Amino acid sequence: MKDYSVKEYIFNGTKVRYIIINTTKKVFLQILPLSVDGVINDTFESVELESQFSDVYDWYAGALCHLQLSHHKNSPYSNCYKFSQSYDDMRFKEQSKITDGCKTIIKTVIESSEGYEVVHRLTNYYGENVFEVECEFINNTGKTIRLEAITSASLDGLSPYCFNDNSEELVLHTFRSGWATEGKHICQTIPELNLEKAWGGNFSSIKIGSQGSRPTYEYFPYAVVEDVKRKVMWGIKLAHNGTWQIDFSRHGKDLSISAGLGDCSYGDFFKHIKSGEHFTTPKAYIATVQGDIADISDMFIKAHDRDIKAYGENSMGIIFNEWCTSWGHPNHFDNIRIADKLKKSKTKYFVMDDGWFDGAVGDWEYKKASFEFGLKKYTDEIRKRGMIPGIWMEFECTNEGSKYTSREYDDMHLTRNGAVIYGAVNKSRYESFWDFRNPKTIELLSNKVIDFLKENGFGYLKVDYNANIGIGCDGAESLGEGLRQHLDGVYSFFKRIKEEIPDIIIENCSSGGMRLEPKMMGITAMSSFSDAHECFEFPIVAANLHYLIPPCQSQVWVVLKTEFDEQRLKYTISAGFLGRLCWSGDIANLKDWQMDQLYKAEDFYDEVSSIIRHGTSRIYRTHEMINFRNPRGTQAVIRYSDDGKNILVVYHCFNEPKPLKIFLDNKWIIKKKLYEDDTELNDMLIISGTMESVGNVILLERLTVDSQ
Repeated sequence: MKDYSVKEYIFNGTKVRYIIINTTKKVFLQILPLSVDGVINDTFESVELESQFSDVYDWYAGALCHLQLSHHKNSPYSNCYKFSQSYDDMRFKEQSKITDGCKTIIKTVIESSEGYEVVHRLTNYYGENVFEVECEFINNTGKTIRLEAITSASLDGLSPYCFNDNSEELVLHTFRSGWATEGKHICQTIPELNLEKAWGGNFSSIKIGSQGSRPTYEYFPYAVVEDVKRKVMWGIKLAHNGTWQIDFSRHGKDLSISAGLGDCSYGDFFKHIKSGEHFTTPKAYIATVQGDIADISDMFIKAHDRDIKAYGENSMGIIFNEWCTSWGHPNHFDNIRIADKLKKSKTKYFVMDDGWFDGAVGDWEYKKASFEFGLKKYTDEIRKRGMIPGIWMEFECTNEGSKYTSREYDDMHLTRNGAVIYGAVNKSRYESFWDFRNPKTIELLSNKVIDFLKENGFGYLKVDYNANIGIGCDGAESLGEGLRQHLDGVYSFFKRIKEEIPDIIIENCSSGGMRLEPKMMGITAMSSFSDAHECFEFPIVAANLHYLIPPCQSQVWVVLKTEFDEQRLKYTISAGFLGRLCWSGDIANLKDWQMDQLYKAEDFYDEVSSIIRHGTSRIYRTHEMINFRNPRGTQAVIRYSDDGKNILVVYHCFNEPKPLKIFLDNKWIIKKKLYEDDTELNDMLIISGTMESVGNVILLERLTVDSQ
């Protein structure tokens, strides 16, 4: 006998379903692509399907959120709170649909007998196939509650198309990260994860995440479950600049995925919520599609468009950054010499990196010996040459040698267990952290950063961040809550910079790509893709990020050296077309033929930049797993323009290259190549892969009926 009811909504290509168990009033969320909707009908009238769901739609089926309060028993899971007593006491209360301008919100309220509630909000912006989800905890119990865990979003019923044990049919996609090795795509089956169904049922869970203040240091906050037999994908992505976690849990056949703040066991987080108060989780994004990892990743990436448009940097302007030129020793005359060399180019932003200041990180007093006319005179000279001057800062930290590391400033720095926190950058450099909850910190940095930028005429700010706070800091109920509050303050300060200097372009950097998550990217114009700048493997990292961040925000180092021969120059320049082109290196000393290659590349980049800004990417490789330090094989990134008229092909051949054949829909012709090569295009695109260390960029044009 049917023991559940369904509340159902259709958004573009997705069916959103809230399954409510009639007897227990439990509710959980399931999303399905409409393209395979016929497998499950509205009433589950099929005997086979009814049998399938009989052990799924019950108390254990799922949870709208995972929740843990300190006065309740834990979950039967060892490391997540899916079935805790805190959630077990909750019942479905009400649901409403709200249309608000360009978006629709489904608001679901669940309540406990004790008086606390969770408001679950699912938001869809018109035209998007991704949903924003957040949970708001409300305490109406009449007493203070200690909140120890709450997720932002949870998806259940994965996969409903499998009828028996589905261990061989489900694959988990995650993206590993590390310094200069960002975005490695990992695929693991259920048996490889040890999540197959046990003989007597199971409460199994695994967790991925990152702890501290560099959210993409270990993993990106993005994961996908794939039903490989039906080619259906379910994805979840979190927007949070601190400790986060994604849980994969299984009870019996049913697989679930959830994302949220690092909880009490993983992130040392708990928060006191007084009666009448509330707490809202970070935003998560969810989506489903019948397709592959490129399809679902593109959905999430296109959800960034609203933030990109709101920021207002849509020029796709080329950057020059002198880090790989001076290596921390910039000065007025050398920079102007480079600017003179670039003034005929299309370079828009001229960025001075680390080393322009006296003392240490935190003092921000420029080197008078290096800039004897002052920084304002320097920026005026850069602007005279047609470029916007930029500068590097790491304003969240101070390091040894700064006057601000003296004991009198300890109360303005983060502490843990009463001692100032020092994060290691490398073996010889340690940094302490300003406390962005402290008004004195904000006042000091408003002068040191915002006023400094205004007075000296800088229009571009590269914000670096090279150490990790760790599990948390003092100043709140728990170390994890202290960290969350501090990082909210950092986020607010970034916004304040933009509010006070509306035309400023802010680059989001953290040892390269350690902050490539949606929250920080949403308030910055672009991001450093990595610290993979002079190495051979940097095109691999740049390609990886096409599934993780918008290419128009992915600033790729293109470091040119006078000793480069033509082949190495082409290999290096081609990789710049995988994102935002950023020159560096021996620009001032390049030979005429090398500068001609730079100008040629800029002209081509200008022609195809709209595809980089608005498009959909697919990554092809002859080797499924690439060793970053010894890459083998051939790689191509195929980027389709949103209007369907063009394809941008960026390919690289590594050690032991192999031919790469790519089937393309429709009929295409080669419209233009950055460099001449032997690439063929008939019924398929064939990259010959006959030479090592080769790179190129090719523009394809779709044949119309008339042109055929």
